[in-house]
Amino acid sequence: MGGIRNTGNNKMKTYNQLKKEFEKNVEKLQKQCPHKRTKWMDHWWALGHQSSYMVKVCLRCHKIIEKNNIHKSCEKKRTRLWHKGRNGKSNP
Repeated sequence: MGGIRNTGNNKMKTYNQLKKEFEKNVEKLQKQCPHKRTKWMDHWWALGHQSSYMVKVCLRCHKIIEKNNIHKSCEKKRTRLWHKGRNGKSNP
């Protein structure tokens, strides 16, 4: 059976300890990353709930580099793209 095992005298780490360790490592990665490969993406504040802005995200460390408000003209363009689809065909 896989998973985290208690080896020897070492105490098994708790969820919160592992989470803090992970967050510390991500923070270190984001500080050291040159953020050379980025992509503009829609921002979703919850599953199925798109916000009114886009974010520029580093593809290596996933840090949000920049936020950009969407103007009304861009909203219309995005809606048109969704209804047509990126391949030019209509979505259901």
